[in-house]
Amino acid sequence: MPFMVSRASCILLITFCLGMATMSMAFHKYYLSTTTIETNRESNSLECTLMFFKDDVERALQEKTNTRVYLKEHKADSVLAPMVEAYILDKFSIVQKEKELDLSYIGYESDEEHIWVYIESVKPIRGEFWVNNTCLMELFDDQKNVINFKTEDEVKSALLLGQRQSASFNMN
Repeated sequence: MPFMVSRASCILLITFCLGMATMSMAFHKYYLSTTTIETNRESNSLECTLMFFKDDVERALQEKTNTRVYLKEHKADSVLAPMVEAYILDKFSIVQKEKELDLSYIGYESDEEHIWVYIESVKPIRGEFWVNNTCLMELFDDQKNVINFKTEDEVKSALLLGQRQSASFNMN
């Protein structure tokens, strides 16, 4: 008697194989953040938006505080906001003429997968400045932090990874 495979068994096998392939892609992880810095001529400020994968920031906060952390969707949590602020201001800075600019933490918001952190530096001086971003680099050897600097005329970008933890930009 020849071996017979039913149509239902075949569909079940295909579904299983596709499910396994999908799961293996879901577990393939990459570590990337983007920071957008925009000049605001009206308020004479640099407005910074840092975007991360939420689970990476949760892990960083957990490592720093030895506390289980869950960032809620859509709005900042009054307990977690100071933790996010302390972490970001420890790992992100803007330096001009060998002086670190004062950064003001505005807040954060998140969705199911991402967190956006907002900070601002008021009264930057025209000329060259350095952006230092070591966020999540203590956790992931292959962490990549992209910096996009937007002016009225152009966008300049830099990729920070490994030993390269800062980039220079010029504000005319």
